[in-house]
Formats: sequence, C-alpha cells, structure tokens
Amino acid sequence: MSRVSWRIGYSEATQFDPIDLEEKIQRIISEAKQEFLEQQVVSLSEKMDKLKEEWSPVITKNFTNKVVDLSPVQQSVLFIVL
Repeated sequence: MSRVSWRIGYSEATQFDPIDLEEKIQRIISEAKQEFLEQQVVSLSEKMDKLKEEWSPVITKNFTNKVVDLSPVQQSVLFIVL
C-alpha cells in the first residue's frame, strides 16, 4: 500500500499558476481514486494478512473475521478504520 503525502504552501512572494495547481490537485485525487479502486479486488482477509506480516516485527495482531457478506467497498472502509 502506498502512502500519499503532500503539502501546499503559499506566501505573497510565491508566484504560482492557479490552473496548474488545480490540475496537480485533480491528478492527485485521480491517482488516489484509481489506487482505491484497484484495492477493491483484494479481500479484507488478504489485506489483514499483509498488515500482520508488515507489522510483525513491532506488534502481534490477531484478526478474526466474523463479519460476512460485506461488499468490497465496505471491506476497504473497514480496513481503513482498523
């Protein structure tokens, strides 16, 4: 899972093109949306297994999925909350 981080700063001395800025923001949103949609093909259990593997040097996590019949979007939202 990639992480997106950005900072937009403005001071009176800074010259910027508001149209260029808007295009850059739209591109970031579009890329984030595409990444989110691509993640919908991965099940909640698979995401949790990967999370467990990535964090195993730091924490021990036990995950039991007792929720059934969640849509892929619901699974992704639940994963974000977890």
